[in-house]
Amino acid sequence: MTKSRGFHRTDKQYLEAIAASYGNMTAITEILGLKAVSMVRERINNNPVLYEALLESRELKMDLIENAFIKKIKEGDRFVIIQGIKSGIMRKRGYGNKIEIESTNTNTNTNVDLSKLTVDELILYENLVNKTVKES
Repeated sequence: MTKSRGFHRTDKQYLEAIAASYGNMTAITEILGLKAVSMVRERINNNPVLYEALLESRELKMDLIENAFIKKIKEGDRFVIIQGIKSGIMRKRGYGNKIEIESTNTNTNTNVDLSKLTVDELILYENLVNKTVKES
């Protein structure tokens, strides 16, 4: 017995599910009445039309979030502004906590991902880095 791998749904059904879910794979799977997110992901990744629709839908979601943030900024809602920036939701748009570290050691090329640290952890990290940097 062969698995259907989600191919018994039409591209039109997939496109409708992608649009309705703003590109959320779990929601797409539920809308299509399927059980395995992995087969939905495989179908979308192997179909250029579906994959492009997924990217566009996710970009639309980012636009909606950004518009909501802008509305709250105009209303002066500082809590929502700070939470939105801290959450990393808008990182793709350049918002969030990001610390860049320059090294004088020319023998290494190390990239550090600090996106999973809390604000308190970032402050501790910054303090540690400042203690180890030699004064010029």
